[in-house]
Amino acid sequence: MRSFTLEYFGVQAHHSCDPDIGGRVSLKQNTRLRYLDVSGICGANLLDILSQITSFDLETIHFGLFGCETANVEMVEWNQVAQVLTQPRFAKLQKVTLSLESHTGGLDSCAGWVDYIRTRMSILSNILHVSGIHLPSLLFF
Repeated sequence: MRSFTLEYFGVQAHHSCDPDIGGRVSLKQNTRLRYLDVSGICGANLLDILSQITSFDLETIHFGLFGCETANVEMVEWNQVAQVLTQPRFAKLQKVTLSLESHTGGLDSCAGWVDYIRTRMSILSNILHVSGIHLPSLLFF
């Protein structure tokens, strides 16, 4: 089971990566949220997490998607995510970073998906940064 961290004004909350995570994350009371970093999530959670944001002050968002598997990337309606990020509450948004976090297969397994996502989110071209990151597997002894 993978976990992720929400960071805002130095406060962190840890959650598990599962399909229901968006329903358990509540950012609605963070009305002055300026920076959001969410890593280790499944693609299906993006719209749920974005729907929780009520702040009109958000400047930077980073999402780290766990895995470059076809199902995890293709299940996301990337054009819909981009449309949400053009709503008035995101008017101050200056940077959106999406990192595809791969633990297997290296960067090559993510390379095609980077272009796939960029194409579907082209409306955000001036603020969107998409990359693949190979994270070494952790060995537990």
